[in-house]
Amino acid sequence: MDRKQIAVRLTIDALGLPFAMNTFDERLVLQKAVYLGQAAGVKLGYYFSWYLRGPYCSPLAADAFCVAEELTQDTDDWHRWKLDEESNKRLNEVKDLVDLHGDLEKAAWLELLASIHFLLKTKQASADDSAGLAETLKRYGKDYESSEVRRAVSALRRKSLL
Repeated sequence: MDRKQIAVRLTIDALGLPFAMNTFDERLVLQKAVYLGQAAGVKLGYYFSWYLRGPYCSPLAADAFCVAEELTQDTDDWHRWKLDEESNKRLNEVKDLVDLHGDLEKAAWLELLASIHFLLKTKQASADDSAGLAETLKRYGKDYESSEVRRAVSALRRKSLL
């Protein structure tokens, strides 16, 4: 594993998530968790653009598959590395967000959080207009209720991600 791949592995661990790439939802959770980690200020160096299910990064997907492959070979290079204290602190804030999924499946909740953050960061919507934000999400094929959008915006604000 290279350093960037090790950092992804450590990030997923710090968020209390399993490092799994077998199902679509597992891959989605990994993408959105890393996106939110970076949004919180962890510098991993990935650049995201909008794709069908929100922010997506092809190089991250490639790195994650490499990490998953190495994990099947019982190599433990990543065990010798640690994230810096500030990154761990920021990831603890994101970890709290992950656990707030309520009625939504974890993958859907992370997709909602990351999608809202991306849309607001790129100024495609306003955080103060939940109905308009829900409508923007619907245009992108995401069927979230205004109440879910409000809850996600509130959670992102509480964690200082907006």
